[in-house]
Parts: sequence; structure tokens; C-alpha cells
Amino acid sequence: MIKYIQSLNKQTDLNIDIYGICFKDSQNTEYKRIDNKVCTIAEKSYLFEYNVILNTPIVNDYTGFLSWKFRAKTGMNKRVLFNLLLDNHYWNYEVINLCEPLPKPYLEFTELNHKGFMELFTNICTDLGLKVSEPKHTIYSNFFIAKKEIFIEYQELLKKAIELLETKYKTEAWNDSGYKGLPKERLKEATGLDHYTFHTFILERLMSVWINNKGI
Repeated sequence: MIKYIQSLNKQTDLNIDIYGICFKDSQNTEYKRIDNKVCTIAEKSYLFEYNVILNTPIVNDYTGFLSWKFRAKTGMNKRVLFNLLLDNHYWNYEVINLCEPLPKPYLEFTELNHKGFMELFTNICTDLGLKVSEPKHTIYSNFFIAKKEIFIEYQELLKKAIELLETKYKTEAWNDSGYKGLPKERLKEATGLDHYTFHTFILERLMSVWINNKGI
């Protein structure tokens, strides 16, 4: 109990910005709330949370962008997360992975669920100078925290990937990814999209392959 209280008192000393991305006013987060109000294709609704990730300045020593569903998906509340960060001396690491390993290889699993992913992903990575292989560290749903310089470099990588998705590979990127999220009518209302495109699935998996290439 004493250890918990001591760690909790240190939370104000954490040099970390952890944002909780919300899409609707009714959604709540334990972290620094940041709203994604993009709802039209003209505003790039197909990028979903990446609109927020790319347009938020990285100013603190470490930064993370978590879905408002983070606690429900992981069972980890803010107090537990901060205590884990402190107990494990987070400042010794470049990237902190908050994901459990998947039962199947990440890229293989993605191709099984989103037919056509692997060819497009390989082309994007090749153009970005990245070697594609099953990553050692699996990061999904943007459940990670990274050091300032790493996150800024990652933002630049995302911009280059998005440019490729919007130009050279535009046709492939706009194909139906097969993802079953919101019902078709709700998706159309919320984003203007007729289906979930490949954009976010490509971008989400870039982090794992990129840090693999960098040897982080």
C-alpha cells in the first residue's frame, strides 16, 4: 500500500503526454482528452485517429495516443498504467509497448482478415525503404508510448506513407478492407465512407515494422 501511494504521488512528475482520442461527446477517457471531429472524406475521415496523431505537436519527453476504449480493451486503468511506467523506469526505453502478443504472426493475421493488405503494405514499405518481415514487437491499436524524437520521426513516416496512399497507391488504398466495424449506414453518417478502406490498417502496422527496421 505504501508503494502504491508513493508511486501515485509521483504521477505529476511523469514527463509524459497521454492523450485519449474520442470521436463523440458521449465518449470519455481517463487521459488528456483530444477529440477527432473529422467526419467527411474531404477532411480525410478515412485516416480516423491519424488525423489527431499527425496534427498534435509532440512537446513532452514521451507521448502516447490511446483510444477512449483503451481501458475496456486492456483492463488497464490510468493508475495501473502510471505505476507500471514508474516501476519499470520508463525513461530507460525508446518505445513502451502496451500490447499483448497476438496468437498468430501479425502480418499474416492481417492478411487473413483483410485480403489484399500484404501486397499493398509491402509496396508502401518498399517505397519507404523498409524491409518487410514479421515484427519482433507487435504494436496494434496505437497502444504504445514513445520518446519525443521517436514519435516526431514516426509522424514524418506517417506523412510519407499517407502521401503514397493518396497518390501512387490511391486505387488500392480505397478498396474495401473487409473490416466489420460500424454498420454501413452508421459508417456513412459518421465518416462519409461506404466501407472501411485500407488506409488505417497500413498505417497502424507501420510502427511495428519500422521499429523492427530501426532495431529499437
